[in-house]
Amino acid sequence: MNLNRMNKIELLFNDRVFAKTFVFDFYDDIIEMNIGNHDMKIDSERKITLWGYDISGNRAMAHAVIQSFKEGKAIVKLTSDFVDLPDRRRALKLSAIPVMPATLIVQNVSYDTEIKDISITGVFIIYEGELVFGRKCGILIPSLHIDTEIRVVRRQDDNSGYGCEFVKLNQKEEEEILQYLFKRQLEERELMNRRKNNL
Repeated sequence: MNLNRMNKIELLFNDRVFAKTFVFDFYDDIIEMNIGNHDMKIDSERKITLWGYDISGNRAMAHAVIQSFKEGKAIVKLTSDFVDLPDRRRALKLSAIPVMPATLIVQNVSYDTEIKDISITGVFIIYEGELVFGRKCGILIPSLHIDTEIRVVRRQDDNSGYGCEFVKLNQKEEEEILQYLFKRQLEERELMNRRKNNL
């Protein structure tokens, strides 16, 4: 999504939305935003996250730094492109690189496992034990601060693991996954660009 399509931008600092605006101008990698008056103080060069929305509610995310922040106006400099974020109707799934350590909890017994793939709707876990289709289990993913419940929806043909859907994620857990997917997309894009340059 590019800035021409956006009708709202939110500014996040420390995983918290501290300002939002429907009025902004942009040129090159600079965005000027009218954000109104509030009492939050943020220093120049502070790293922030931007969420952009179009009129259909589609979302995109970018990283930026504050250049100035005063008198109801914020001027920020983009440090990454805006990357479209998936919604639950068209969830993006990416391989976890490296695989993520996790803890699977089955009938109050904990098992060490790893996350191979992840999306906003679920995970693929590497686990050779027996799990019944439809079973609910607990899952802890320390690197993403996730402590939630999953449901088994399929077993891998080679019995190496299971595809599972999240039963329920809170907003912070969803944002942790989206941030991770955003980071992985940037990494894959940079890798593709390096490969093209080496041809």
